[in-house]
Amino acid sequence: SITANHRILARLPIHTYWTTNYDSLIEQSLREACKRVDVKTTEANLATTLPRRDAIVYKMHGDIGQPENAVVTRDDYERYQATHPLFGTALQGDLVEKTFLFVGFGFSDPNLAYVLSRIRLLVGENRREHYALLRRVQREDFGTASEYDYARARQDLQVRDLRRYGIQGVLLDSYDEYTEVLQRVASRYLRRRVFVSGS
Repeated sequence: SITANHRILARLPIHTYWTTNYDSLIEQSLREACKRVDVKTTEANLATTLPRRDAIVYKMHGDIGQPENAVVTRDDYERYQATHPLFGTALQGDLVEKTFLFVGFGFSDPNLAYVLSRIRLLVGENRREHYALLRRVQREDFGTASEYDYARARQDLQVRDLRRYGIQGVLLDSYDEYTEVLQRVASRYLRRRVFVSGS
């Protein structure tokens, strides 16, 4: 169901949303906020433009309503650049032009990794900065201290690796803090017109 985070993001002046989720929660929350949404689920959709749209939602892995086009299997992921080249090009353009805020994204998607690598090679240090909200590894999530230490070290490496691509990891202690951060962003926008664009 639609969460507080969806509602906050829908109220912000974000024009472009990228998601790997198959559900329609982003679109629903935008419509609930009285916004006209242009949803892109297939390559063919990219060639059309909804008149007077307020927001675009790119569903790069497909939609629950079109399971035949969904990116699900390992084979689908491996062939993505060949089967969805326009999505890759559009995402690459947005990552170069816009500042992304990654919310609830694990960075294990090979398609995004490919696009980030290409941008890093093409623009080098002249890249735009992006931000990612990440839940900090917690001791209670693991049975042993050694498992926790391994996970914490792995997360530290991930955060360091994201910096190579211009993504600043913001570590939070709980998922509830995601909502607090988004509320602060919304509050600052209302006061100072901060612009955030993202997935």
